[in-house]
Amino acid sequence: MVGIALVCLFAAVLRAEDQPKKYDLKLNWKAVEGHKSELSKDESQVMFMKVSPSGDGEGFTQEDKEETSLAAIQVISKTMGDKPAIRRWTFTKATRRHGEHVVPFAFQRRTLVVTSEPEGKSHFTFDNGEAVTAEDAKVLAGFGDSDNKPGEPSGEEIFAPKQPVTVGETWTPDVAMIAQGLQFGDAIDLKRSSAKAKLKSAETRNGVEFGKIDVVVELWLTKFGAMRLDSPVVVKVGVDMDVCIDGTQPDGVMRVTAEVKGDSWGTLESNSRRARISLDMTMSVLETQKTVK
Repeated sequence: MVGIALVCLFAAVLRAEDQPKKYDLKLNWKAVEGHKSELSKDESQVMFMKVSPSGDGEGFTQEDKEETSLAAIQVISKTMGDKPAIRRWTFTKATRRHGEHVVPFAFQRRTLVVTSEPEGKSHFTFDNGEAVTAEDAKVLAGFGDSDNKPGEPSGEEIFAPKQPVTVGETWTPDVAMIAQGLQFGDAIDLKRSSAKAKLKSAETRNGVEFGKIDVVVELWLTKFGAMRLDSPVVVKVGVDMDVCIDGTQPDGVMRVTAEVKGDSWGTLESNSRRARISLDMTMSVLETQKTVK
């Protein structure tokens, strides 16, 4: 009987070892007072747009190329629940390239105090109490998760699967949440749009679990600005993440690429005038966060 029990136990152990590990992906981190990290965000955008109205009226062509590069040391001074309430950003780099000209922002090489209200709005001031300009505040609102507002989906709600997954397993993120996170509102045909995510790999680094996650999204754009499109234009989005997946750190690297290419007739909502719009846009965003010990 003892021998049979040992054989059964040995077989159970072998079966357990054969089962691939499942990861319960936790992509949200609870802020801690005094936590220090390095933040960076590099963003580039190339846009070509041509609008040709039907009948009388003059069309126009718009071309633009812009790059923004931000890097700062963040220190959390006060928390509000599991979110930062007050933090300091000391910028080591803050520049914008428009065409051939590279221009520094007024906050480059300076320290800002970021205060977040309970409803999610953030205020930015220099450490001497001077407020930043409205234009600079718009740039800062997209840096370091300072634009997350109550009711908006978090990164975990958008990208993480509802159940634990193994390496190589795929799942289907909520397209409506992705559209909401990208602030497309009602401009997306959700029935034709799609999203697919995959846990490519997982490993432990200094006691912290990290995972590489790929997400591929196709959004069918039915509205561009104030124009309702006759034929939807496809927005292709790729997300490549190498991030902490156990919720113990905010660390990670995320690259987002997007491409919009196509043309369609459309109707202006304000005056029902008809026009043809041609779009060719690409965008790339690289964001990083690393804990400083």
